[in-house]
Amino acid sequence: MAIILLAEDTTTVRMAVRETLIRLGHEVIETTNGAEALARFENDEPDTVLLGIALDIAMPTQNGLSALNAIPGPSIRMRGSPC
Repeated sequence: MAIILLAEDTTTVRMAVRETLIRLGHEVIETTNGAEALARFENDEPDTVLLGIALDIAMPTQNGLSALNAIPGPSIRMRGSPC
């Protein structure tokens, strides 16, 4: 289906989301912070980017909001998100 870049610093949350996405037929690229996500975004060209479940603003190294702003192209802002 899609290649999804998942950036989440909480291991249990990342594992649960990864397993769900894999069961749905997606390929998942995992990272634990925004800086890793940006590097993988540039190298792997995923179809979709998930930065934390609710745009994790507390990830180490580079938070989700900073990473979102650095990723080129249109972005979707969900209702209730801090952006």
